[in-house]
Amino acid sequence: MRGKKLLVIALVFVMVLSLAACGGRPGAGGADGEEFTLRIGHVIDETAPTHRGALVFAEYVERESGGRISVEIFPNSLLGGDMALVEGVQLGTVEMVLPAMTVLTNIDPRFGIGDMPFLWTSAQSGFQAFDNELGAYLDQVIMDEVGAVNLGYLFNSVRALSNSVRPVTTIDDMQGLNIRIMESPVYIDMFETMGANVTPMAFGEVFTALQQGVIDGQDNGAPLTYSMRFFEVQDYFTELGHAMSFLTILMNTDFYNSLPADLREIIHRAALVFVEAQRQYQLEERGIALEAMEAAGVTVSQITPAEHARFVQAVQGTYERFSDTIPPELVALATMYN
Repeated sequence: MRGKKLLVIALVFVMVLSLAACGGRPGAGGADGEEFTLRIGHVIDETAPTHRGALVFAEYVERESGGRISVEIFPNSLLGGDMALVEGVQLGTVEMVLPAMTVLTNIDPRFGIGDMPFLWTSAQSGFQAFDNELGAYLDQVIMDEVGAVNLGYLFNSVRALSNSVRPVTTIDDMQGLNIRIMESPVYIDMFETMGANVTPMAFGEVFTALQQGVIDGQDNGAPLTYSMRFFEVQDYFTELGHAMSFLTILMNTDFYNSLPADLREIIHRAALVFVEAQRQYQLEERGIALEAMEAAGVTVSQITPAEHARFVQAVQGTYERFSDTIPPELVALATMYN
């Protein structure tokens, strides 16, 4: 049912933008039979769920377009870090990028909604929010403030914590740990409130910084911690669940508008397939990654319900401090499916 609803929304979105493009820019919507190259940039390695989902997207687009769109994928920060990718899609130097939504807080603080601590009770409640009211709201913000078309929200897993100092099973264990975090004001506030020292850092620099002891730890989920081999230089992993981060699928507006209507429809259908496949891969790989890290000698810890409640209580001030930029009504959109 949710897939059908998303398809209807996507097709309506296609028709609206198609009308806008035809009315606003001479020559928009290339001639039938014209061929296009779609380059996709992201920062994650080739074994990760996001890259595997991108391959599904590429195969779908090339097959359904009859070869009129060819897709090239550039993983591993080959086209730059997340912020450089966002700038590239704004400038048109790359057609599509998959940045963490967190980096968009550099453009508009409302994108920090996805970073708010312990916001969702399950991955599915987050999916429903992004596939419905919250996603529609943020799609418009992306169009207005980023100047790009957003095609969907990928799942970057339930975030966890790895470190090389000690097991973290209580909030007291957080004290003094030097943790790499994404460049997000919400993240900085949340981790400092929990007692950690924070070091914002580009994703591509994390492994070397962990290896050299520049930082003690990082806070990605199990699949990414495993696929990026962070576990090789980290002794402890905790399923903290402090946030559920998402990625956006941003497409350059001029490129999008240059596509004939039938190809735009294919892009939107492919994006739905991409989102469903990537999320499923991410959910499946959590258990696999945890087992593999334990087999490699990593100590994997869980947070008890009582300690979870202590973490939740400790970070309530984050909601108060960000109420001007992330207002309660936006939080309500995010949590309506909890």
